[in-house]
Amino acid sequence: MVAEATAVLATAGMPFELLHPGKDDAPYWQWLQRTFPWTTWGRIDWPLVPGSLCRAWNSLSDLCAAFETLCALATLHNPRVFVGWSNAAAPGLLLDLVAARLAAAELFTVSWDTWLLCPSEGWTIEVFHEGEICFGHIETKNTRPLP
Repeated sequence: MVAEATAVLATAGMPFELLHPGKDDAPYWQWLQRTFPWTTWGRIDWPLVPGSLCRAWNSLSDLCAAFETLCALATLHNPRVFVGWSNAAAPGLLLDLVAARLAAAELFTVSWDTWLLCPSEGWTIEVFHEGEICFGHIETKNTRPLP
């Protein structure tokens, strides 16, 4: 759960901020919903995102390895990211990507689906519970900044 992820982060001395669900995290969810195309069943419609990258996974270790691969292929550095889950009651997290990479296993097990968003750079990573992790980037000039 979120407590396990934040414990890993705190032990490693990685700063993070908890965001109240439905309040502090709302601008991030709004950005995600208006920036990327969505399927009717509630995931990003990756075939409609030009240049998106997807990888299959079968276990938590596969998922973490696929996450690292996507970060490398997309040449992601260390921006501040928002992490949120399909469980709307879970608080969101703001943290550096390096911290999210460190606690990936704990972050990916909080709920069925996980999203990492970087509005400032116009990208997201979605972990879908049926065994797929995808990265997509939208040109930031086409997105509205967060309030």
